[in-house]
Amino acid sequence: MKQQELMTMMVIVSLGVLLNACAPGEITTMGDLGELYNTHGQKADALFDANGYAAPVFAQSPFVRVGLMWDAQEDTLLEGRFADEAGNWTRWQSIDANWQEDLAHNAHLDVEGMNKLGFQLRLVAGPPPSRLWTEGIDELGEAIVDGYDDDMRSSSAALVAYAAPSDLVNSRSVWGARSPACSSSAHTPSMVTVHHSATPLPDSISPAARVRQIQSYHIDSRGWCDIGYHFMVDWNGDIWQGRAETVTAAHVAYHNTNNIGVSFLGTYTNTAATATQLDKAGALLAWLADVYMIPVDRDHLLGHRDWVANECPGEQLYHQLDDILARASGGGAGPEPAGFLKGVVFVDRGLGTADMSERVGGAVISLSTGASTQAASTDAYWSIELPAGTYTVTASADGFLNGVKTCTVTAGQDSWCSIGIEPFLDPCQGETYVGRCDGNTVVWCESDRIYYWNCSDAGRVCAYDPYWQYYSCRR
Repeated sequence: MKQQELMTMMVIVSLGVLLNACAPGEITTMGDLGELYNTHGQKADALFDANGYAAPVFAQSPFVRVGLMWDAQEDTLLEGRFADEAGNWTRWQSIDANWQEDLAHNAHLDVEGMNKLGFQLRLVAGPPPSRLWTEGIDELGEAIVDGYDDDMRSSSAALVAYAAPSDLVNSRSVWGARSPACSSSAHTPSMVTVHHSATPLPDSISPAARVRQIQSYHIDSRGWCDIGYHFMVDWNGDIWQGRAETVTAAHVAYHNTNNIGVSFLGTYTNTAATATQLDKAGALLAWLADVYMIPVDRDHLLGHRDWVANECPGEQLYHQLDDILARASGGGAGPEPAGFLKGVVFVDRGLGTADMSERVGGAVISLSTGASTQAASTDAYWSIELPAGTYTVTASADGFLNGVKTCTVTAGQDSWCSIGIEPFLDPCQGETYVGRCDGNTVVWCESDRIYYWNCSDAGRVCAYDPYWQYYSCRR
């Protein structure tokens, strides 16, 4: 296939020095700064077609290596291949992990011969990865930038003591860090840049294991001296030491000198950081400000996207940088972020949420606060933004008994509250009007034989036949 023909199915990506897996929130085959495939912490099912092929991706600049990080079971097997500028594809190569722990895997494939522009993945066996991320790497090793050269990289810089207090930050020994592969230049911190790792949230592996995966990828596949960040904040609010804050790291291309890199583990495009995470990040920033005289303002606390056009550190976390500043300056936590209550309305056949295949589009969702919304007519999905708290949620639709559920909203989080409703059965067999019980309301059939009685429980339908002296209630 010629290059001109390939252009019709190309996904163009801009290659560069990718220093962090910062990314938007849906599965994509194009991305920031060399990113090729990215499921953004989600399952990779949609990435592969029925035959196991992912769409080919092409770059504007050649790369010498493709790096991969993925989470999968042992029986998941992947292969990759390259294409040159003329559209000639190489053979398929097995992608074998060079680092593995639990579900997490790292690997890279080196280009054979001349640099390549195209790459394609295929799933050979097993289920799709539960998370997958790849990038095209145009240069191995850390670039010498910001006026530094090899003579300024001293071995003593790599031995600078890690000064962060142990009650605030977990040391490298706690998470089992590898020794640096090379030395880094000394610097004096004067600003902080926040990232996110674009890993699953919630995660299926421990924070320490995820940090070890990131470090191994940065050293083994990128050729860097060490993990690219100075600190990492996990989903529990615990902080993990990366490089010493007194040496340059590798988190913002060409802007690493005097710049502290803090990465939140997880994906924060649609999910906000918790109050605990913000509290700990604020305490870290306050400590850095005190020790290194870093001003506590938005000119000195930046998101990755402030340096380069990308989505990092995620839309939700980026808008929480002011909350971190407030905590660092002692101004309190500020307003607690709202959360989202969401779910689907389904026909309950007795299995509850174990079978939500039959949906009830257009159902009305009512909350105990008086707020309401309507489920989509297609997939019956609904979502409503609410302050943190516990709510009584009622789903109703014509021809169904009301479904009632108590659900809790967590600040800055998405909370699922899917509700099943049962079909309404007409004891009058459709001959007369049938109402439904709602609380203690008395409703009845306009019939000589069947009457509705007072119901104590919302949603119960009660009928009485005086001739047969038969009384029954159903939900």
